[in-house]
Amino acid sequence: MPEKGPTSAPLLSVEKLHLALLDRHAAAKLFPDRDKYVGASEVGSCLRYVAWRKLHPEHQFDAKAAGRMRAGQVLENEFVQLVRMVLGGLVRETGQFQAEQTVEDAPLRCHPDGRLMREAFAQVLASGLRIVVLKRDGTRAYIDDLPPGDGVLEIKTGSAWVVKSLSKSGLSPQYHAQTQVELGSSNALWGILLMGSRDNLADMEVVFLEFDPEEYAGMKARARIIMDTVDKIREGILDPVLGLPEPEVERGWCSSCPCADSCPAIIEQQAKAGTKNLIPPDQIAEFEAMVEEYLETQPAADRYADVKDLLKKRAEALELAAAALPSGTLIKLSPRKGRTTYDAAVLKKWPEVEKAARRQGDPYNILNVEPPK
Repeated sequence: MPEKGPTSAPLLSVEKLHLALLDRHAAAKLFPDRDKYVGASEVGSCLRYVAWRKLHPEHQFDAKAAGRMRAGQVLENEFVQLVRMVLGGLVRETGQFQAEQTVEDAPLRCHPDGRLMREAFAQVLASGLRIVVLKRDGTRAYIDDLPPGDGVLEIKTGSAWVVKSLSKSGLSPQYHAQTQVELGSSNALWGILLMGSRDNLADMEVVFLEFDPEEYAGMKARARIIMDTVDKIREGILDPVLGLPEPEVERGWCSSCPCADSCPAIIEQQAKAGTKNLIPPDQIAEFEAMVEEYLETQPAADRYADVKDLLKKRAEALELAAAALPSGTLIKLSPRKGRTTYDAAVLKKWPEVEKAARRQGDPYNILNVEPPK
C-alpha cells in the first residue's frame, strides 16, 4: 500500500498551545479554596476588588492570565536557584517544599518562596563583604547586621519597566503588605524580596525588609473585613453590590476592576478623564513606568524618541483611542491621515498628470500623554 502523505492539519496552533499550557498549569502546585481566605499577595489591594474576586472565583483566570502565572512560576524558580547558589544552598522550604503559612487570628494565608538561613548571611558579613540592598522607600543601604532568626524569601518577576520603577520608587503597598504577612506568619524579623526582570535575568533588585508589627496588624484587620463582607453577602445579609467595601483607587486594579461600573470612585475618575477605555491589569504597571519616564525625559535626550515610540506602539497594540491609568494620567492616540507625496520625476515630464502621480502615505497616530491635573 502506498504510504500516506503528510496531512494538511497543523501540528501546533495557538489554541492547542493554550490548552497544553492550561493542562500544565493544572498539574502545577495549586492552593485550593482561594475564595475562602485572603492571600498575602492580595490583602494589600483594593478591599472592594478582592471581595468581589472571592464572590466570583470562576473569573479568576483565563488562558492569558494562566499563561502569565505559569511564566512567573518558572522564572521565580530560576531566581530561587540563583539565591541558593549565592548562599551556598542555605535556603529552605523552596519548590515542592514551599510551606503554607496560616494566620491564627485572621483569614490570611501566604506561601513564601523560601526560608533564608541566618548563618549564610552571617558568614558573608563576617567575611567583610558589604551587601548593598534597596530599602522599602527606594533608598539604598548596606546590611551591616541582621535581626535574630532566619529570614523569609519572596520572589517577584516583572518587565524591565517594572524593575526600573521599583528601583526608583521602592515597594508598592501590595508588595510590602504581602511580605509583612509572610514575616508575621513565619515569626521572622527580616526578609528579602527579589524582583527579577522577565527580559533579562541579570536585571534585578534586592529589597531588604524588617518586620513591622503595625503593618501586620493592619493587614489582618483588612483580611477580616474582606471575608466578613463576603460571608454576609453570601448569607444574604448584605447587598451583592451596595454591601461591598469602600473602593481604594490608590490600591486597586481600577482600570480593569470587574465592579468598576458600580464603583463611585472609578465613575468619577472616568468622568474626569472623559473615557471608559481600560488598560489590562497586567500592563498597568508597565504603562505607568513608561509614562513616568516619558514625562521626565527631555525632548533633547538621546532616549526620548525611543521611549515615545515604544509607548505609542504599546498603546496602538491595545487599539486605544484614549485610556486613563489609575494615577489619572490620560493616554491618547490622535489619528492622522498619511502624508501626501508626489513623484517629482513624473511631474517634471507631465505636469498635467499631477493627480495621477499623487501618493498617499499610511495612516499614523500622534501620541499625547496628559498628566493628572
